[in-house]
Amino acid sequence: VRSASENLKLLKDHVALTIENRNLVSRLRKKKGLALTRKEIDAAEEAGIEMVALDHPSFKEWTPVGTWKEGGDQKLEDMLDDPETKKGKESFGVMKPDGSRAYRVFETSEEAHKYAREKWNELFSKLKAGEQAPPKLEVQRRVEVLRRFQPYAPKAIADHLNKALGRSKLEGIPFVDFLTKVNATLKKVLLITGFFHHQAYMRSFGLGTRGGLDKNGKPIKFDPKKVNFKEQMEEGLAAIREFDPLIKLGIKNGLTLGRMQEWQEGYGGTDSSLLNKLEKAGLGKRGMDRMRAFQRQQSRFLFERLGAGLKAKAFLIEMKHAMENPKNEGRSVEVIAAEVAGLINGDFGGLHLQRMGRDPTLQHVFRLFALAPDWTESNIQTMVKALTPKQFAKAKGEKWSGYRPSEAEVDLYRKFWTGIALKGAAITVIFNLAMAGLDDEDDIVDYYKRALDEGHMRWLDVDVTVLADAAGKLRGKSPDGKRRYFSIFGHFRDPMKFVAHPIVSAKHKASPLVGRLAMDAATGSDWRGRRFTTWQELLGIDDRGYTKTGKAKGGKDAGKLTLYSGGIRPVELGQLPSFIGYEVMASLPIQVQAILGRAMGEIDNWELAMRAAGTHSATSRQTDFDHYSSKIRDVAGEFENIKAWGTPKEAMEFRREHVKELKVAVYAAQYQKKINTLERKISDMKTKKQTGSVTAQIAKWEAAIKRAEDGFLRDRKKVMKETQGG
Repeated sequence: VRSASENLKLLKDHVALTIENRNLVSRLRKKKGLALTRKEIDAAEEAGIEMVALDHPSFKEWTPVGTWKEGGDQKLEDMLDDPETKKGKESFGVMKPDGSRAYRVFETSEEAHKYAREKWNELFSKLKAGEQAPPKLEVQRRVEVLRRFQPYAPKAIADHLNKALGRSKLEGIPFVDFLTKVNATLKKVLLITGFFHHQAYMRSFGLGTRGGLDKNGKPIKFDPKKVNFKEQMEEGLAAIREFDPLIKLGIKNGLTLGRMQEWQEGYGGTDSSLLNKLEKAGLGKRGMDRMRAFQRQQSRFLFERLGAGLKAKAFLIEMKHAMENPKNEGRSVEVIAAEVAGLINGDFGGLHLQRMGRDPTLQHVFRLFALAPDWTESNIQTMVKALTPKQFAKAKGEKWSGYRPSEAEVDLYRKFWTGIALKGAAITVIFNLAMAGLDDEDDIVDYYKRALDEGHMRWLDVDVTVLADAAGKLRGKSPDGKRRYFSIFGHFRDPMKFVAHPIVSAKHKASPLVGRLAMDAATGSDWRGRRFTTWQELLGIDDRGYTKTGKAKGGKDAGKLTLYSGGIRPVELGQLPSFIGYEVMASLPIQVQAILGRAMGEIDNWELAMRAAGTHSATSRQTDFDHYSSKIRDVAGEFENIKAWGTPKEAMEFRREHVKELKVAVYAAQYQKKINTLERKISDMKTKKQTGSVTAQIAKWEAAIKRAEDGFLRDRKKVMKETQGG
């Protein structure tokens, strides 16, 4: 029953689309010079208009090309031998006695025969003496012959419509169809279980929407206390159900609602076919049914309720703000609606690819290689339009210009990004102040200094290390010294990431089957930049020597698929087991990936919780001790080089500029010596038989190392603050 209902919905969509296409042909013929016959095409080309065929099958028109008449020389079958021809309207003509032409033509045989009898009687009654009775009047059957004719339109219109309404040229190629189906299924699993769109829709509404509406529907300024996502969603859905005039205006001018464009829409049900195969393979009907139900429920809620509702409400808010803007006074409401619809499509995803004239083959390739092509392009488009210089803006009356905005749109998109920057920065700073207030050791300045040192635009995130450490203490675990970050901006950071880290960003946005597989194989690393382990490292039988402290390097990464080490290089033969294992694991639901990553020791409990929830979170690669001690050693090493190879004056100037770091370097050397000794003892102890006393001693020394690291950090902070005070 469920499948029948879904198929009926799909059929209704296709019927509605066909009807609208036919209506479009009718409107084009009236206004744009659409040609449906050879004569019309020749006339247009004689006038200097280049005409191009409209390829979409819904545009083909059945045009009369002749009439078959019963009793004639030509057979009806001969006139219908072309598959592009068919029988049209049937009629019946009452012929004159000489057979030259018909008295009248009727739609039915009964009407024609009745008239023939009446007409014969009339003719008979008018006979004069000696005249012969007229012959019986013949009823001639006639059949209109129609040919399915491909309409032509002026080149600019035809090219746009052929792109907007065409089909991908890759469809029908068996291997490409297989890749598209599997890719679509994996995308659905990752995007729905990762809760990416759930958070993105709320973030787009909260940060991207300007102000709100009061009880009377009047635009008001932004009030964070009134951002209730459930309430706003329901109001948006109500506006859709009630056919709100502004919503209808928006849809007429390009607003899209409820669209899902991250995977090929024509393959939307492919997950069911693959789940059927898994079920037949023995994975259990009950489990597959639950997975189908979960995917269907989440997909409908995500795209047809949460996304559609918030998007509709955001359009209402932005449209009313735009109508209240004095700069828009006197402008067409249709033009304003088109500009606002474009902005909202860019903010929430769901670009109107048909209006943009997107080539379906190009979009097919984009979907194969990108994880969330619609959302990624939406983000880029809004930023490009905001940064467009006004002298390059679209001229008045210009159409089909893609990313090229008008001057009014440039202002609209700049306000959009300004609002995001101000609201996002304010919320981030407030949360960082709150976190610093809970921190006994670091203040807000320390937070931002560490974030700047960390790189990867961590200064745009909230440092939630204090929460992660508190959660660890509840489980009896001491802090590990790593910094934890949470992003308020989320996907709004993407345009900056594309500029700052194009290769890494491309990996993050790659599709699971095609894009990610190719990028990971080419770079030899995962999305975090961690290289794939060799089979020896995976099994724990690698022999990589010893550290300076005498600690064995080999065997410590057993069971791990990736490591933070090495540069960018293609996957090697010895890395294939880890590479294949990682790609399989990375195609599983996000929660399963997180559990497996924790089991292999690649992530900790905090990262497990954050990833399972699908949050935009990150963990620093280095602990605070590693980070700061490394920086101190670099400064101390540079000072030794200047003393050895530079002049006394240069050494004195360097010492004066880096007096804080050099003073800390003394403490660092002392702590590092103690840590090295403890690590050597632990390494030696691990070679002995692991009894209870041995394990306890190792744990004691590891705790001593942690105390030494914490001691260094405290002394460093004390020295830095004392020096600042002096």
